[in-house]
Amino acid sequence: KRNRLIGIEKRSDMYALGAANMILRGDGKSSMFHDDCFSETVTAEIKNRTDTANNSTRPNVGIINPPYGVDGFSELKFITNMLDMLADDGIGVAIVPMSAASSASKDKADLMAKHTLLAVMTMPKVFKGVGVCPVIMVFKANTPHDVTAPSWFALWTDDGHAVIPKQGRKDTGRWANIREKWLGDFDAGTGRGAKDVPGESVTRCVRASDEWVAEAYIETDYDALTKD
Repeated sequence: KRNRLIGIEKRSDMYALGAANMILRGDGKSSMFHDDCFSETVTAEIKNRTDTANNSTRPNVGIINPPYGVDGFSELKFITNMLDMLADDGIGVAIVPMSAASSASKDKADLMAKHTLLAVMTMPKVFKGVGVCPVIMVFKANTPHDVTAPSWFALWTDDGHAVIPKQGRKDTGRWANIREKWLGDFDAGTGRGAKDVPGESVTRCVRASDEWVAEAYIETDYDALTKD
């Protein structure tokens, strides 16, 4: 964690909070940059990082909740920028509004030209007071997307949480089992020989012009329908 944990934050107040949090939690010598994540200087430094033995310390995992439609940059541009900084075959995870995944755009084409879309999961509406339906995208960095290789799409809309008055979303006791099931489903869905599960998940070969959401391809689980 001394060399591998990296963050970039443009806002001075958020940068100060992040740095203070790192110090209080003892998370090593954090590598936080108070800068624009699109800065060529910052991105070059992250790509070329090495330790004292001259081994690359370029990050191999990226996690991002990008700004939603601000400063003229789409959420997908932030994802591409993050993936560009990761080591080859690194894994990038992003939570974005469904609109970024469902509509065709040049940014989707730019993403696929350099990186592989592994999976997209539709999530519950976790943002309180905001009518945004989020999805989580998972990519493999620095490998152009093969349109003949399937991506995995899943509905992860029931996470076992409920909105409790004055407390927010709270676990109702089901989350631990749901979490383990989702992780197992993800491993199986992104592996070889993945099988479609009606009402839950589906694999599809997609292009930048296609929808990257489970709702567009998933089959209805008629067995789960009751007479009511």
